[in-house]
Formats: sequence, structure tokens, C-alpha cells
Amino acid sequence: VKEGTEIGKQAKQIMEKGGLVPDEIMVDIIKSRTSQDDCSQGFILDGFPRTVVQAEKLEEMAQGSGEKIDKVIYLEVDQKKLIERLTGRRVCSSCGAEYHLKFKVPQKDGLCDHDGEPLMHRSDDHKEKIINRLRNFEEQTSPLIDYYDKNALLLKVKAEGEIAEITERILKIF
Repeated sequence: VKEGTEIGKQAKQIMEKGGLVPDEIMVDIIKSRTSQDDCSQGFILDGFPRTVVQAEKLEEMAQGSGEKIDKVIYLEVDQKKLIERLTGRRVCSSCGAEYHLKFKVPQKDGLCDHDGEPLMHRSDDHKEKIINRLRNFEEQTSPLIDYYDKNALLLKVKAEGEIAEITERILKIF
């Protein structure tokens, strides 16, 4: 999406409406990105897969290149806290640095600390769209949690508290 590719533009339009990007588009994006040199020693995916079909396609891609899925981390967080995090998120319109109205406040209100450019509220971070995404998550992604749990790959991590605390919980797994 950030690179402005044609497939990224399609994904962006869907996400801006609060929808989940279809499997075919996501798989193409992941396949393209993970084939780059900087992924040759492994990579971490965030927000993918979201469906069992995507998980199966990811496994096929991994097997096709002689790789395997090592672990799947599921970050557990209360929905009210998640909504608070997302509705308060702000992003620099220039460099993409992320801030939060409560948890990571910029030095100057509404401006990026790095380049002084305006901070924007992502169109998919409005409460109604977040609630829609959470509904979609429950319908489409919950079966994925069961899928990885049955395959003994799922590791659940409580994602509440400070970022450093959550990071420490994740690193303890490895």
C-alpha cells in the first residue's frame, strides 16, 4: 500500500471503507513482498493471514520455497482498549511516524516530532469503521485462531499495558 503499487491501491480502497482485503489480493501482496532479498532469513507478518484460506495459501507459499511457519502469535486485547488505541492513533502525513493522542503525544500538538508535518487521523481509524473491522474479525478470523491452535503453532500473548511490557512478553516466547 505504502509503495503505491496497483494492487496496493486496490487494498487501500477496501481498507479505507473498513473492509478486509480479499484473499487473492492479500496473497499476491505477501508473495511479492516476501520474495524480496531482505526476507531471505525470515520475516514477521502483521495482520496476515486473516482467514483459514489465507493460512493455507501461506503454508503452500512457504513449502514452495522450502520454508515453514514457525509460530503464530495472537495478541489478546480488550475491544474497548483496542478501540481507544485505534481512534487515538495519528500518523505523520509525510514520514509515516505514528503517535497517539493519549499514549504517545507529539511535542507540538498535531505536528510530527521528526519533520514538523501535520499528523492525520487515518480514515480507517474512525470508531464506526473499527467496529465494522472487529465484526469482520470475529466472523472471518476467529476460525483462524482455532486452525493454528489445532496445528500447535498458536501462542497467545496479552497485549495490554505498555509497549515495552508487551514486547517483553513476546520475546520471552522465543
